[in-house]
Amino acid sequence: MIINTTGPTAAIDTINNAGVVIQLLGSWNGSVVIEGSADQSTGSWLPLPVSVLAGVDRIQITTAGTYIVSLATRYIRINVFALTGSITATIIGRSAIDDSGLDILDLASDLMSGVRLSVSTELKQDTNSALVPSDAPATIYGAGSANNAIMIQALDTTGYQSLAVQLFGTFSATVTFYESNDVGGGWVAVAGWPIGGASAPTSAPTAVGLWSVPAVGRFFRAAITAYTSGTPQISITPRQQPAYHADSVPAPQSMNQAQIAGTNTVTAGVGGLQAVGGNVAAGTTATSNPVPLGAVDASSLTRRVLSDALGRLQVVGQLPVGISPYNLQPLPIVDVTATPDGNQSMPELLLQILTELRVTNTYLCDLPLMLNKAITGASWDEPGALRTDPQMTTT
Repeated sequence: MIINTTGPTAAIDTINNAGVVIQLLGSWNGSVVIEGSADQSTGSWLPLPVSVLAGVDRIQITTAGTYIVSLATRYIRINVFALTGSITATIIGRSAIDDSGLDILDLASDLMSGVRLSVSTELKQDTNSALVPSDAPATIYGAGSANNAIMIQALDTTGYQSLAVQLFGTFSATVTFYESNDVGGGWVAVAGWPIGGASAPTSAPTAVGLWSVPAVGRFFRAAITAYTSGTPQISITPRQQPAYHADSVPAPQSMNQAQIAGTNTVTAGVGGLQAVGGNVAAGTTATSNPVPLGAVDASSLTRRVLSDALGRLQVVGQLPVGISPYNLQPLPIVDVTATPDGNQSMPELLLQILTELRVTNTYLCDLPLMLNKAITGASWDEPGALRTDPQMTTT
């Protein structure tokens, strides 16, 4: 048979056959699974392991070759999940079938046989020999050239965090990405971030490009939802790394005196920067938001307003009579040359001031000595006696 579309083929009855040999030839890329069922009922089709000549058994077929299927069900079919090109399939029933690779492996690893297996695996490792999760070993391809054509039927994304989805070819069409937890439970459009571009994420690209799609649902699907011409082709690589998100590096906002984030600043009362002192457009008279300002005349700093410690205004160092910021009367002027009792002359007043200064200085100078004498109980000359010193007389 010739297979050039995705999806399952018609059921094949394998009654009286112990196994079948399936030969897949042609120039193609895709994913092929051999499924088996006992009664062909809905939901009964399950993948069958296939043996490769001189190889290890597998479920998914991605290359041309000859494969052996040991039958456990009456009906089989070929299900194609992604296809580019055309497959020529030849199926031959066998009345007897040799042991598969899995059968030989089970026999050798039987605990009762005593056979030890020398099994080696090639795991991806870094320079420190630590295991590194690997991406899918093969890229999955698909194509379509009609409206509602399914380019990728149902790709199982189990074990992967994202998908690198690339569209290529010459076409005029819209390809939509879908994901689902159950292929029969409905498909939901999923957006992918474009790589190397400034476009927003989209679930329905219309041109060639590469997108990083998060593997949220278990299954991924791609379909043509609007078609004009050409043949859009798709390639998918399941990745271990999380999906790329361009919002981790926000785009800078354009900012200048005229606009902020695309909003004119010259219009008061709307979004954007509020105009200060009125509209700030060139050649426009300010009409709103006046801001009173205070200024200093730098050319003549003597022209200033001052106040004293009591808050009374002074103009050029002079105190205006009867004027203060608090409407207070100025203090009366006192003649300090007159004595309180009116009997002391100026020399006597000066002598009294000098005596008090001498007493104060003596206290300060003799304080350590007086403290020491007070501790030891000794006596000392009281500096206050200087006030009655007969030598302190005026002449």
